[in-house]
Amino acid sequence: MNRYVIYRCPEGCDCHQKLKEHELIGATVAETLEEALPEIYEQVRLDILTFQPEEYSQGVVDFELFEEEEHSRKYQYSFEAIFTPEDIMYAGSNGFVYALQEIPVEL
Repeated sequence: MNRYVIYRCPEGCDCHQKLKEHELIGATVAETLEEALPEIYEQVRLDILTFQPEEYSQGVVDFELFEEEEHSRKYQYSFEAIFTPEDIMYAGSNGFVYALQEIPVEL
């Protein structure tokens, strides 16, 4: 089993910054990253919605997992999440980069 800890990266982050510079979002436990992704994505979606005015909180979150080493040196994985509201004419998109730390858990 692995624990996947989710952090929101600070603006302009290259994932070489110290952990204290990142915002802890949540965590989940699963055998593999693939099994953990639905829960990770849900926690990230809820995090992004905290930055949206309530009247524009309906929309779609798109995720792009970075697989290149340059994006994931300090943490095993990182990805970008972009929220696009349904009413795009009146509210802009919000996007953030998140980092995942994979920690083996012994049961």
